[in-house]
Amino acid sequence: MTIIQTLSTFSALLPIIIGSFVIRRSRVFLFFWFFLLYGLMTDNMSMFYFLSGKSEWVYRVAVVNQNFYSLVDAVFLVLFLHNVYPDKNKIHWVSIPILLGWTYFYLLNIGAWFEIRTMSSYFDTIYHMLLSIIAAVALIRMTRVESNTSHAVLWLTIGVFFYNFCVFFVTIFLELKIIFEIWYLNSLFNVITMFMYATGYFFALQRRNQSSH
Repeated sequence: MTIIQTLSTFSALLPIIIGSFVIRRSRVFLFFWFFLLYGLMTDNMSMFYFLSGKSEWVYRVAVVNQNFYSLVDAVFLVLFLHNVYPDKNKIHWVSIPILLGWTYFYLLNIGAWFEIRTMSSYFDTIYHMLLSIIAAVALIRMTRVESNTSHAVLWLTIGVFFYNFCVFFVTIFLELKIIFEIWYLNSLFNVITMFMYATGYFFALQRRNQSSH
């Protein structure tokens, strides 16, 4: 299982490297690239902690960042889906109840912020469910004959749907002992998702090369 966890931690490098060649073509590609970079840094916070000689300051920063990441993940992906949705929509308004929900579930025990990750099964389950539903509807719209959605955006959206749909079922078990038996699934889902994101950026790179000829 250690191999899966290591692959999960560094799998984001693939879409980040490929995406670095096309981020100037679109703000969507650029912002998504920064989102992946932030996720990679978050996953490696534990490594920074050990490299710092187990600094208390680094540890507190890592814990706060872990608590904050759920909000960034949820709000960013809502705004991403709002921007790539083929038709006019008001999806971005979903970020408001998400912000309120995060404030309630994650700031309720504010003292724990600097000690442990205040992971909320309620908030995480709800926002993963919302994102999977929104992404699924967006994909249905994108696959219509009259849709002009690029393959790159389509694959990025598929990745968003796949990860959130799969993790939704895992987070249901956060309060149960079974979560310790299936913890590796999140790592596996993450690896597959990063390959989907890499595929999206590959199509964008391919399109850039074709247009340059």
